[in-house]
Amino acid sequence: FAPDMIHSNHLWMATAVAREVAPHVPLVTTCHGSCLRQHRLCPELGASLKGSLCGIDRIIALFGQQKTDIVELLGIDPDRVDVISGGFNELCFYAEEDESDSDAAQLLYAGKLDSSKGVPWLLRSLKRVEAPWHLHLVGAGSGSEKELCLDLAASLGGRVTVHGVLSHEKLGGLMRRCDIFVLPSFFEGLPLVLLEAMACGCRIVTTDLPGARELFAEPHPHMVRMVELPRLETVDRPYKADEPLLENRLAEALEKSILHVMEGVRPDEEYIRRITEPFTWEKIFLRIEGVYNRAALEK
Repeated sequence: FAPDMIHSNHLWMATAVAREVAPHVPLVTTCHGSCLRQHRLCPELGASLKGSLCGIDRIIALFGQQKTDIVELLGIDPDRVDVISGGFNELCFYAEEDESDSDAAQLLYAGKLDSSKGVPWLLRSLKRVEAPWHLHLVGAGSGSEKELCLDLAASLGGRVTVHGVLSHEKLGGLMRRCDIFVLPSFFEGLPLVLLEAMACGCRIVTTDLPGARELFAEPHPHMVRMVELPRLETVDRPYKADEPLLENRLAEALEKSILHVMEGVRPDEEYIRRITEPFTWEKIFLRIEGVYNRAALEK
């Protein structure tokens, strides 16, 4: 097997090994953010990989701040780092005419069921929201963190539907039936699920993450609400004393978005088109193809 190009994911162990065993094959690596989190959590292991990681021909960062972090972490030439976000499948994630006649706003969270994604704070914050809502919870988890999320969901009774893991096709269908997508995460790379949800017509409530800020650099008075994070003790956990602060901020943002829904304020279709159009798979692939060509020519 003699590939013309290797495209790996994550600035971590598998990529380091790929560089070592195939030093003469052009290597392109996409950073998704979790690898940078690993470098912070396991610095000694990360340091042992840096020599090999510096030999990557081209790195794809998902947003500008991530490129800065990569350059600082590896000491790599910034000209070898391209900023290209992820893309979404427009065949699964698209809007259609809303025929909902629900007497409650339909909220959706999709992702891992654990604390680093902020799910417990979301579920606790909903107890403070007086406007009518129903939450759809999509995703998997493991261990005590998953059990905590499910216990908190159960405490909210019939106002929460737990769906488990859904295919992209089914998730897209659920997004089209929902009004608001909420991402209360403490740490993300580029949260593609926000683009997928918006492409389906959802309003967005998200914590103020660097990737989300770049996606929604053009603000909107009711389509996107950014929730300020409290102080973080680690990369993905707040100080215990500040936890109620996040719950209050989430509840306030959700209350405002829900009231817009109940008042009949329609999603801004033109804004949705402007935000999502650059991130279709076709548009993103054309940019990735350019990286492949540069890596091959430079090698």
